[in-house]
Amino acid sequence: LQVTSRPNNDRSLMIVVLDFGGGLVSGDEIRLKFHVKSGASATITSQSTTKAFKTIIGRPDTFLCTDVMVEEGALLALVPQPIQCYNESKLRQETSITLTYASSRNNLAPSLLFVDWYTGGGRSLDHGNWKFNSFHTCTELKWLNIDSGKISTIFKDQSILAGGDELSRHMRAFNIVCLVLLVGPRVANVADKLIKQFSSRGHYEGSCSNGHNGAVGLDHNRDQLLVSCGSFPLVPGIEGEGVLVRIAARSMEQASVFLSCYIGDLDGQLEEDPFEDILSTHQVINTQKRINCETSSEEISLSCGLLKLPLQAAAESANKGNQNVSKYSSLQALVSPMCLYQLVDSSSPTGGFAHSNTLEAACQLHFINENYPLLQYVWEVLLQTTTTMIPFLVRSCRLFQEPENASGSISWGVLVDAWERLDNDLSAMLTSHVARRASSVQGSGILRAYSGVYSQIRDQILSLKSRINDSSSSAGCRGQAATCFGAVCGLLRVCPNQAANMFIYTVARDIINAGVRLNVIGPIEGGYFIQLLCDKISYVLEKYFFCSVGSKELPSVSEPDTAHQIAPLLEILANAHDRLYSRLFNS
Repeated sequence: LQVTSRPNNDRSLMIVVLDFGGGLVSGDEIRLKFHVKSGASATITSQSTTKAFKTIIGRPDTFLCTDVMVEEGALLALVPQPIQCYNESKLRQETSITLTYASSRNNLAPSLLFVDWYTGGGRSLDHGNWKFNSFHTCTELKWLNIDSGKISTIFKDQSILAGGDELSRHMRAFNIVCLVLLVGPRVANVADKLIKQFSSRGHYEGSCSNGHNGAVGLDHNRDQLLVSCGSFPLVPGIEGEGVLVRIAARSMEQASVFLSCYIGDLDGQLEEDPFEDILSTHQVINTQKRINCETSSEEISLSCGLLKLPLQAAAESANKGNQNVSKYSSLQALVSPMCLYQLVDSSSPTGGFAHSNTLEAACQLHFINENYPLLQYVWEVLLQTTTTMIPFLVRSCRLFQEPENASGSISWGVLVDAWERLDNDLSAMLTSHVARRASSVQGSGILRAYSGVYSQIRDQILSLKSRINDSSSSAGCRGQAATCFGAVCGLLRVCPNQAANMFIYTVARDIINAGVRLNVIGPIEGGYFIQLLCDKISYVLEKYFFCSVGSKELPSVSEPDTAHQIAPLLEILANAHDRLYSRLFNS
């Protein structure tokens, strides 16, 4: 570490991490731990981009771990330069940030600026971008109550990307993805400006080819970057909300210009603008050619390329001989199969028709066109739903089917507490405020609708809904769609595999129906697309979440801790929905 002198005590101390100058290779492991004491201010950055090179067979993956604690009244700007993963590299990055406060004291809350960004490597070196083997990044933000010792996870962002042609196609011409978090009173002014500018449809400048959606960061063909902004709830006793910004850009320079313009030195609180160092003295606009992803709907292959690495890991774990025999395949449902069809009936008033699952934003912002057709886009949405939602749905379903739970040896109150914690974890995982809001509305609709349909479990469903309504927590949306649907299926003793398939079917049905209402597809072709998508996604569910060798099941793959994103642009488009000038759907 290199600590620079501080000429002005009112500004933060600058700390530069000096790592291996030539880059990182297999077996390199870096662990950093920082503790910012009460009232202090620090800026932590790196000397250059962190480069990860080709993996070496037989050596472990490159690993970066950063653990940070920020006390009351302190300010931390954790702004390392981007990570560059080159051809055939494997890198895993974990960042854990804990903010402390005491509910008994009226001290200033801690403040945080955090930037996590990564690129697709180097086109000239890798024969194209996004050619790494795997990139795993996990960011977890926690609040520690000093009085009670309770730690609450308020934000978790986890992505596992499998490089290759499918990821290159998904990323279009973008070569950098950036996540920005702002929390606390000392960054409130900057956060408020970002929310005002990029979280609602209140700012439109000029005109462009996509109608009124001419605001900065929406027309990616003109601005060469895509920007969305949202908020996430904190904990009781802390005023305000956290703010997150997601950016996709074609070059590091473009992303840096944006961050320097809208964040900079935090209104003079930092010793210098940490984003200026990366700015090129040459032309900022990247002149790289667009990635050639020409295809037609007839040529689309619903590939599992985005899931390539997780699927391989699942198969390897299964081959090691996990001895957990399935306890759920022989379950006898409480109602007849015909009555279970109501769980996927489009006429059930669960609210799915009011949401497009990012499709409306993708259509208006021209992410769906002749080069990137609807079928490909919906397939990516289903894969992302599978890796983020299904682990929580499966766990929720199994929670009410465990032998000790079903027999009543564990009290109902304890069971509901466990389900509530699971639901809170899913809320923290849903980093998009639009997706979190839509999921919560649909979850409430699921409990309301099925409490009136299935009299056998009405009392239990009403108890879950009462817990959500009566909760004194101000931690934001509660009762997410996946955990609510899983609870209903668990109470009905539906096999978790079947429950997962039904949930994914409803997602595919609703997004295709949204396409029909948006006039991008006809109803007959839409029905055909649903059949294609569901046939393929059922294979993914069987191999990924219920991977088995003989009678051996792999339950660990479907645990909530394994939930992750595989398509970065979908998260940005989810938040961008609220910025659309006109919209038909709520999400």
